[in-house]
Amino acid sequence: METVENIKNMVTSQDADGNTLLHRAVLAYNYELLSVLLNLSAMVSPDAINIKNNVQLTPLLVAVYLGNISLVKRLLDANADITITDTRRSHSAIHIACNKKN
Repeated sequence: METVENIKNMVTSQDADGNTLLHRAVLAYNYELLSVLLNLSAMVSPDAINIKNNVQLTPLLVAVYLGNISLVKRLLDANADITITDTRRSHSAIHIACNKKN
């Protein structure tokens, strides 16, 4: 059981900017790491995919701001919540994508 807790802590821990490993994988365009982390988080902490960082962005919102459709698709396939908004600007992933024309 300790291993499950360690994995849960790994996928939910946030750095000084509030980024989880999922945020960092998206920011690094690291598809392989993102896939591994999504699989792990689905098993031990399904809500980890929707954790917001210090600027109120989830990994999905970061991917949409980056305009990376492949990352967005992976996150949506892993059940990232598309209704969560950037609370600083009240923008949803759809709103951001429409503004970027992605």
